[in-house]
Amino acid sequence: MPRNPFLNRSMIRTLDQFYGRRRELQRAMARLGAQPPQSVSLVGERRMGKSSMLWHLSQPEVCATYLEAPQHYLFLSMDCQGQQHLDQGGFLRDFGQRLQLVAGDRLFVPETGDFPAVKRAVEDLDRARLRLVCLFDEFETITHNPSFGPEFFGFLRSLANAHPVAFVTASRRDLESLCHSREISESPFFNIFSQIRLGPMPEAELRELIGAPSAAAGISLEPHAAQLIELGGHLPFFAQIACAAAFDCLAETGELDLDIVERQFMEEAASHFHYLWGSFVPEERRAIEQVLRRAAPHPEQLPVLKSLEADGYLEREGEGYRLFSRAFSRFLQENPAAPEADPPPARLPGPSRPPMRRGPLYLGAALLLAALGFLGYSLYQPAPGPSLVQQTAPHPLPFSLAIEFYCQRKTGEEQGLVGSAALATLGPGDQYRFALSSAEPCYLYAFRTRPSGEFLPLLPDASVALPLGLKPGERYLIPTGQGEWLAAEGGQATIHFIASKERDRELEELYQRFLQAAPTRKAEYRRRLEEILSRQAVSRLEISIKPE
Repeated sequence: MPRNPFLNRSMIRTLDQFYGRRRELQRAMARLGAQPPQSVSLVGERRMGKSSMLWHLSQPEVCATYLEAPQHYLFLSMDCQGQQHLDQGGFLRDFGQRLQLVAGDRLFVPETGDFPAVKRAVEDLDRARLRLVCLFDEFETITHNPSFGPEFFGFLRSLANAHPVAFVTASRRDLESLCHSREISESPFFNIFSQIRLGPMPEAELRELIGAPSAAAGISLEPHAAQLIELGGHLPFFAQIACAAAFDCLAETGELDLDIVERQFMEEAASHFHYLWGSFVPEERRAIEQVLRRAAPHPEQLPVLKSLEADGYLEREGEGYRLFSRAFSRFLQENPAAPEADPPPARLPGPSRPPMRRGPLYLGAALLLAALGFLGYSLYQPAPGPSLVQQTAPHPLPFSLAIEFYCQRKTGEEQGLVGSAALATLGPGDQYRFALSSAEPCYLYAFRTRPSGEFLPLLPDASVALPLGLKPGERYLIPTGQGEWLAAEGGQATIHFIASKERDRELEELYQRFLQAAPTRKAEYRRRLEEILSRQAVSRLEISIKPE
C-alpha cells in the first residue's frame, strides 16, 4: 500500500513537505533582508505551522531565493518550549553554545554566560560582516518567566539597535500580552517587531497541500479537494487530518467513501475539537452558537466574529458566517452541552473526556496535622499591628499531609508556626516560607491570588502550572533553596494549596490558557481559575498585611 504522506503531526523539517505560506514567508524574508535586518513576530493559533515556518526560513535554499549575499547570514535556533526551568544565565550559556555551532569555522566564538560576553561575540560577528538572525520558538515561555527581567529584554534590544542582529519569535498571541508583568510588556524591546499573522490558508495553497503530496505518493486527492476542504476547513492541521483519512480510504478501497473518511477524521480530530471548544471564552461560544443556528448575529458580536474569522474558525458565507468545518459543526450539534452553556472551568465537553478526578486534597487544612509533628516549636503570641491571619476549614484527608509555616523577621529572628489558630505579625522587610511533607505520593499545586486580580504561581515551575511531586518521607521547601524566602508584600493575598494523587491536567490547561490569552480574554480566564479554586480549595491560607 502506498505510504500516506499526511501522517506527520510535528514540525515540518523537509523542504518538499512545506506547502503554502508564500506571502508570509516573503514578508518575513524581506524584513530580514533589510538594511539593517528587522525583527519579526510570528503570531498564530496552535497547530498553525509557526515552528515549521521558523525552520523553513532558515534553510540555505530558501535564503538563496530571498536574500542578497545569504552567505553572510547566521541563523541561530532556540526552542523555548519545555524550558520553564531556564533562568537568565542558563539562557545566555545556551545561546553562546548555539552561536558557536552556527559560526563554525568562520569565526571563533568563546564561551558566553553573561551580557558582556554575548555583546563581545556579537561585535566580533559584526566586524566579520556576518548578520545574526535569532529564531525563538514558543517565546512566550521566556516572557512568562519572572527570571527574565527588564534588563534582559533591554539587552536584546540594544543588540538589534547597535549591530546587524534580528529576532524572529513565534507565539500564540502578540508578545506584549504574554509578559509576566506590566513592566516587561512596556519594554521598548517589543517595539522593534513587525507582526506577521499565520491564519487560515488561502484556497490555492490549500489545494496545493492536498494535491501535490498525494499525487507524488501515487494517489491524487486533487479531484476531492472541495470535499476535503469542507470537512477540514482552511486550517492546515485539520486539513491534513482530512487528507490522511481520505488517502487511507482510497488506498484500501479505491473509492472515496465520505462516511468512512469522516468517521476516521473524527477519531483523531474529536479530542482537538474538545480542546478548541474549551479554549473559547463565553463571548466566542455565544457567537459560534448564533452561527450554528444560522441566527442573525447581534451588532455587539461583530468584533468577536471578525476575530474568529481571522483565526480561521469562521468563514464568510454571503452576508453571514459558517463554521470552518462541517465536522466541527456536527461535533457541536451532537454534543448539545457544548453550545448551550459555559463548561466548567478547564473542563472540556464531550463524552470522551474523562470525568474530573475525585478527592483533590487541600493542604491548608493539614495545618491541624502539622501541630502533631512539630510540637517542639514555640508558638508566637501576636502583638497589635500587622497580622497574618490563617483560616482553615477542616476537611477529611485520605492520607497524611503536613505544612509548616515559617516567618523570618528583618532582624534575622526565625519563628515556626503550627496549628489552626496560629497568628503572627508580618511587617515591612519580613519574609515567610513553607515546608511540606506527605505520608503518600501526591502532586501539589500552589497559587497566590490578590483582590486586585493578580494570579501568581507559588511553585518554581508554575509558569505552566506544573505540580510539585511530593514523595513519602521527603520534606519540600517553598521557595526551594535553603536560604530563600518569600517577601511579605503589602495588601492581602490568598494562598491556595491543591494536591491530588494524579496530575490535574484540567487546572494545568486552564492556567496555560490564562497565561497565553490576549488582554481581552485574560479577565475571563482569571474568573474561571477563581471559580475552580473557590470550588476545590475548601481550605486555604489567607494572608493579610495591614499598616502599623
